[in-house]
Amino acid sequence: MTHQKTSHSHPYIIAILSLLICVATTATSATVHLEMTDKDGTATHFGSGFFVTDTLIATSSDVVRGAAAGTATLVGKDTKSVIESVVAVDPKNGLVLLNVAPSGVSPLPLGDSDAVKTGDTVYIKGSAEISLEAIIGEYKEGHFELTTAIPPMRSGAPVLNSEGEVIGVYYNSQERNYVVPSNALGALLNQAKQTKHLQGQKPLGNLSAEFFYRSGRAHFKLKGYTAAIADFTEAISHGLDNAEPYFYRAEAKRHLKQYDATLSDYDEAIKRKRNHADAYNNRGLAYHELKKYPIAIIDFSDAIRIEPDFAFAYNNRGRAKFALKQYRAAVADYNTAIRLKPDYAVAYNNRGGVKQALRQYVAAILDYNTAIKMDPNYASAYYNRGRTQHLLKQYKAAIADYTVAIRLEPDFIYAHGNRGLAKYELKQYDAAIADYNVIIAHEPENAYAYNNRGRAKRALKQYDAAIADYSEAIRIKPDYMEAYINRGNIRRSLRQHEAAIADYDAVIKLNPDNPVVYYNRGFCKQILGRYTEALSDFDTAIRLKPDYAFAYSNRGNVKQVLGQHEAAIADYETAMKLDPDNPTYYYNRGIVNERLKQYDAAIADYTEAIKINPKYIFPYLSRGHLMQRRRQDDAAIADFDAVIKIRPDYVKAYLSRGFSYLNLRNYEKAIPDFDKVLTLSPGFPEAYYNRGRAKYELGQYAEVIADFDVLIQTDRDNYFNYYYRGSAKYELGQYAEAIVDLNMSIQLNSRFPDTYHNRGKAKAALEQYDAAIADYDKAIDLIESHPDFYTSRGDAKVKLGQNNAAISDYAMAAYSRGMTNEVEGKIAEAKENFKKAMKLAEQVDDTFLKMRAERELRDLESQ
Repeated sequence: MTHQKTSHSHPYIIAILSLLICVATTATSATVHLEMTDKDGTATHFGSGFFVTDTLIATSSDVVRGAAAGTATLVGKDTKSVIESVVAVDPKNGLVLLNVAPSGVSPLPLGDSDAVKTGDTVYIKGSAEISLEAIIGEYKEGHFELTTAIPPMRSGAPVLNSEGEVIGVYYNSQERNYVVPSNALGALLNQAKQTKHLQGQKPLGNLSAEFFYRSGRAHFKLKGYTAAIADFTEAISHGLDNAEPYFYRAEAKRHLKQYDATLSDYDEAIKRKRNHADAYNNRGLAYHELKKYPIAIIDFSDAIRIEPDFAFAYNNRGRAKFALKQYRAAVADYNTAIRLKPDYAVAYNNRGGVKQALRQYVAAILDYNTAIKMDPNYASAYYNRGRTQHLLKQYKAAIADYTVAIRLEPDFIYAHGNRGLAKYELKQYDAAIADYNVIIAHEPENAYAYNNRGRAKRALKQYDAAIADYSEAIRIKPDYMEAYINRGNIRRSLRQHEAAIADYDAVIKLNPDNPVVYYNRGFCKQILGRYTEALSDFDTAIRLKPDYAFAYSNRGNVKQVLGQHEAAIADYETAMKLDPDNPTYYYNRGIVNERLKQYDAAIADYTEAIKINPKYIFPYLSRGHLMQRRRQDDAAIADFDAVIKIRPDYVKAYLSRGFSYLNLRNYEKAIPDFDKVLTLSPGFPEAYYNRGRAKYELGQYAEVIADFDVLIQTDRDNYFNYYYRGSAKYELGQYAEAIVDLNMSIQLNSRFPDTYHNRGKAKAALEQYDAAIADYDKAIDLIESHPDFYTSRGDAKVKLGQNNAAISDYAMAAYSRGMTNEVEGKIAEAKENFKKAMKLAEQVDDTFLKMRAERELRDLESQ
């Protein structure tokens, strides 16, 4: 079927046209054409607007911006009104309310823009009499988008729904066309009704000045300080010459921390309004931020003079006095502020800060408690209470307060920093590092955070990472002495002494009067053997700090190395007078006394050091070693026992005790000590050597060979290693192998008689008697009185049938053994030895040897 066109109109279209005509008629009666001009009368903008009350016209801000005057003409009529002033501005939404003389016009009703939906049909009436139909698009960034292009001349026009209600204001911009919701206009209208007109307005010439001033105030309220400054500057340039634009421009600059720039604006505000208490007060705040505290106090005092009940000015003056350490005067101001404003949490918080500075910690905490009670979200009060608890070493409580401050203000850098310090004190190093990481993420150039993170990493023994942090702190702040000191100290502990000295040099260049740094630098130079320079540094440390006991002690150590023993003792004794409870000084003096062979004095010093600190292992060790040298091995073992009890992992104590057991021939106890040494420090050569010796004495020859095999792999130049291994091989019947080792021992040291003796025994076992006798001869040449050497040579001579010569050797062996027993106090054995020597000497007619033996025997029998 074919559809045919009809000549009559569709009923739906007729209804729409009727509605459009009705809406258009309603809008036309209140819509105006706006014509704006500059101060010279030149047209600047044309646009639309509409009456919202008998005297107020709503439009968009782009229509009036920059104008000095303007008129509003009703659409379709010749009725023209002169625009008197700007009453209210909404910069965020681009709305303006203009004031005109009473017009008798019925305002357009405002609808509820929240009821508008995407796809709704709306009608836009502007300067032209024809209304335009448009479709609402999506709601975006607080505005309704339009799907229909609208001419710029309609900017500021009312946007109506089908009921003839204003549901928005059309705004034309270069980027897009949109509708400002009517509810925003309603809010601005309520504001205007509650706000008085500016005093002293000029009816025609001040339109732009007022507009920019109000726009600046709106931007300021929304914290758009840069835009606010631009608007206040425009207001001033357009002739607004009262105090307020200068005052608020200064306020915006102060919020942007442009403190120097605020001062001239506050000056201008005060010049125009001499009793402007807020201007004096806030100029004082700017001076305070510039650390010009005396000038700030003058301004706060002027504010108080103008307004004697100005609690904020008292509080601010208190802050300036606090900065000047005028603590009592600051408290007086805070007291007045609190009296004038009993709920003034900030004043309580600030007064707490003064009490903290006066070390009145409990009173400070009470003030912080009051501030927090008044304002439970007062992050600064939690932070300050945490700092006070920190000073009281109540670190857990401090951390709890810092944590609340951070929860309230996540970017509270100081709270993170101090919480990190408290965690460091509790040895929660990883947690402390986490706080410093937060600071560094927000402030990558915060030198203090790097320095403190370095301290925590050092505590975790992350030395390279700690040095990297200290280096970064120094890069950021080249005069950061603490970072140099910390880096120097860690380098010193890592034995990087040259690098540490460079850091201490840098500190001394920044501050030549720090005695501790001279002490540390001197210590490094001492370790490097630069003793003269070390002495100079210790001298300087003592000059700067005459009671510096450590410096005296270390100067004494250097003098001791230089052989200046008496001077060293004098320094130790000065240190003792300054710090009598430090065992180190007694220990050091003991070392010097021992070198001077004043052994009893040395033992007394070591004993005094132990008395002061029974857990100080070094005097036990030194006293034990001295007892060893004096052959008092039981006493030495008692000292080594004490060290092991204090430090069960101390290798040298086991080694020394094992050596004393060797001296006492207690081989069964010596061996476990050397075993322990090798467990704690595998490969320790002295432990293998002494264990091998002990096992040799116990006849554990295969194990002896195993120990000396290990030693010879690492030390091929020690003749003892070959001697003991060769001797053990002899005992196991490995004569040829024994001779090879003993040959090597003699090659390394030809003056050790026991090696010749044992090689001789190995040769005798191989029936090489002449060669054996040659070795015994050499041994006897080196030690004439060793009985075993004569016995072995006699045995070899018997094998060769040299009986008389053998008897002579046996006689000499008996005589030598008698001499040895006599020395050791074995008198009965000695007598028998001498009798045997006499008998054997007589057999070979050795009259001289017989006479010597008779004389020794007579002497023994006469005792």
